[in-house]
Amino acid sequence: MHVFLTDSGRALQIEGVPLAEEVNRISVEGINEASIAPFRSTLLTMIENLVKAEVQASLAATGTSDAV
Repeated sequence: MHVFLTDSGRALQIEGVPLAEEVNRISVEGINEASIAPFRSTLLTMIENLVKAEVQASLAATGTSDAV
């Protein structure tokens, strides 16, 4: 899959990436380096679980029985 940015998307990237990097740096201040990767992995798993639950609830609301 290829994703291409428009000119306005590139402008947002130039502005947004440094901000995101700063937020990430601030968020892990004072956390042991060895703890960060497992913590991020746990957070990603939690997000995936919530997305799956949301999709299942949406399917149930529409009467669709497809499994996720």
